[in-house]
Amino acid sequence: MLIAFVAVAVLGVLLSFGWRSSDTQQGIDALASSPVASPSPVPSQFRTIFSSFTFDRSVTQADAQRSINSFVPGQGITAQYPVDVYTLSIEISVEDGSYSPVKALVFVPKATSSAERFPLLVYAAGTTGLDDRCAPSRENQARTSFGNYINQMTSQASQGFVVMMPNYEGLDNPDRLQYYFSADLEARVLLGTARELLRARSTQSLPIQKNTLFFGGYSQGGHASFAAADFSKLYTPDLKISGIIGHGPTTNLYEFLKDNPNLAPYLMYAFHAYYPDFTPQDILTENELRRLPRARELCVDQAFQYNTTNQKLMYNAQFLEALLGGTVPDKYPAIARRLEQNTTGLYYEGIPTFIVQGDRDPIVTLEFQKQFADQLCENNVPVTFAEYKNLDHFQSRMRSFKDTSDWIRKIANNQPVEKLCN
Repeated sequence: MLIAFVAVAVLGVLLSFGWRSSDTQQGIDALASSPVASPSPVPSQFRTIFSSFTFDRSVTQADAQRSINSFVPGQGITAQYPVDVYTLSIEISVEDGSYSPVKALVFVPKATSSAERFPLLVYAAGTTGLDDRCAPSRENQARTSFGNYINQMTSQASQGFVVMMPNYEGLDNPDRLQYYFSADLEARVLLGTARELLRARSTQSLPIQKNTLFFGGYSQGGHASFAAADFSKLYTPDLKISGIIGHGPTTNLYEFLKDNPNLAPYLMYAFHAYYPDFTPQDILTENELRRLPRARELCVDQAFQYNTTNQKLMYNAQFLEALLGGTVPDKYPAIARRLEQNTTGLYYEGIPTFIVQGDRDPIVTLEFQKQFADQLCENNVPVTFAEYKNLDHFQSRMRSFKDTSDWIRKIANNQPVEKLCN
């Protein structure tokens, strides 16, 4: 016991002086030598280029019902329309002014008459992974291992909505990875795909209700939808946003790190690749730093099995103390700057906003979400806050499916909705 104690103590001293085991140093070196680009983000004018809009497949009403039965079983929801699925391909300018390809799946209900029109919902997926094969558009619909997104979008479209689900930037580009939780890039993707879908010549025949544009998302996708609201005046002042929807939105990265140690490696890897001054070696334990290169490879279904949910096993003692004590800005100013730079939802006003939150959500707590809603109210954002009893994070989209659809329709048709703010 004494020998073991001395060994641990010696290791602690060595680590405090910057020593790392050869395995750990190899992990750091692997990050540094990654083929992924490491840009230094500099705001630049936002541009988009339309590439193509192609038909993929038709979904019968019966098949749409099967998607409903997979995504929202037992709610008595029936498919109202068959659905056509398309792929929108565009390029967006990124932080250095270069262009990066982005693909989005577009789910279009088959109108019963030439005059029928449907609200447009641009929906961002939750965490799926950093690698191209983890893109939500590439989810195996039969296994639904990433989040059942294809069935979700099909279900939503079958209720009378044009729904677009873009991949995050980097997931369609072999030279880049998904720079996870980058507010700027998330906004560029959502705003860029929306703009091109609405203005491209080949999409003008789509049955989209005039002056309707909703951004929504689940978990990380909620972060992205609020980023779109934050950046809309800067990047796409020509777009009028009808509403913002967050299903268990993860908007604050301090809270994200506290509540989601098992997803932290994605953030560490992506931020280290994107920001030269973001240093995972100041955050992670020796063991997790050694394992960090795996974050590049694992899709979320594997990451949940591979990564620990224990804060003490993920973060080193010094950083964890600062994280829980609220002193990261004082002790780790460079890290704090990047985390705060990518907090979303605090820089827009006036857009109707719908937040779905469960009281048993372990990913984003009810207490934090209420504080976030209060901040939105202070910023003159009309918030509808839907709190669900006995609901965890993972069922937020399903449980609120009818309520979300009703809220969108009311906003689209200028009908009153319940508001949290006075």
